[in-house]
Amino acid sequence: PSKGLFQFIEPTFKSMAPKAKAANPQAWANLGEPNFNDWRHQALTAAWAVANGQGSHWSTYKASGGK
Repeated sequence: PSKGLFQFIEPTFKSMAPKAKAANPQAWANLGEPNFNDWRHQALTAAWAVANGQGSHWSTYKASGGK
């Protein structure tokens, strides 16, 4: 069920994207509401997730040395 460059599943994306958008509204300017199928939205959400200790949602995170 994972999709996109960052391999989100839709429920995880939908739970994280609003937090990512609220944390960095300038980056989201002119992008509209979070869209699971938009690579830009996935990139911004993944960046927020990793920077905020949520990287463990990806199975490859721990394998690459993340804690």
